[in-house]
Amino acid sequence: MLKEIVFVIADEGQARAAEVMRRNFAEEERRWKENIKIVPYYEEAEGCGEVSRTDCLKEEALFITDTEKALEELKRDGKYVIALLHEENKEQNLSGVSYAVTDIAELTPDSLLMVYKRLKGEPWEILETTRCLIREMTVEDVDEFYKIYAEPSITCYMDPLFEETKQEREYVSEYIEKIYGFYGYGLWSVVEKKEHKVIGRAGISWREGYDIPELGFVIAVPYQRQGYAYEVCTAILEYGKEELQFDKIQALVKNGNTASVLLCEKLGMKWYDTVSDGESVYERYVTSFL
Repeated sequence: MLKEIVFVIADEGQARAAEVMRRNFAEEERRWKENIKIVPYYEEAEGCGEVSRTDCLKEEALFITDTEKALEELKRDGKYVIALLHEENKEQNLSGVSYAVTDIAELTPDSLLMVYKRLKGEPWEILETTRCLIREMTVEDVDEFYKIYAEPSITCYMDPLFEETKQEREYVSEYIEKIYGFYGYGLWSVVEKKEHKVIGRAGISWREGYDIPELGFVIAVPYQRQGYAYEVCTAILEYGKEELQFDKIQALVKNGNTASVLLCEKLGMKWYDTVSDGESVYERYVTSFL
């Protein structure tokens, strides 16, 4: 859990901006008044000064710094750190971090929490429906995926997982890093809230050769015919429209998959054309938000 935000700042103007941010955050949630620290960094000091004496734990704090030396030291100590870029430090090397910010005023509690989760390797919670939580996949979800895909009716219309669990875990790990890290969205895990159980996957991704994002979904057989797919996909389409600002979203349904055709129609998607991908033939359904 993110408990502290620590600015290690050399530039006075940026320190003042951080103080303004502290006050704004405190208006939303009082705890940020005490849990945002602004630590001045002096080039002539040994180490990060006050930072080395704080009780900030790696697992609980997010650091933001505008100086190369502090960045190197924080990274060496295993801290979660963001680089702060501005006119006064453009000659410094603040590379080697996953995230950088150029305007402190644009930071929000939610945006910092999401960065913290990404750096810590925790999944983002994307959506919540009446019965389900839609969140990013984790490597630990793979065991449940194999149970879902063990049903022949699932792999009849969808590509199977890797034969070796190790390969699938590596694939999911790389997917988390590259797809979530680059796009901020993708195929997510569907968790049934009452049982806290992974019951499927659904989300929005890009298929090579197409210029429209694609809705994908799979729900475990024991949870089919209970409205879960409709509930989840409805929420995802709305998310694609409102949050991701997509004008259109498509779904490719393999020939013979009558249940998915009926779902697409129930979701308000319209048949567009028939396409082929290798040896597979799909009916393409599209929804437009224009």
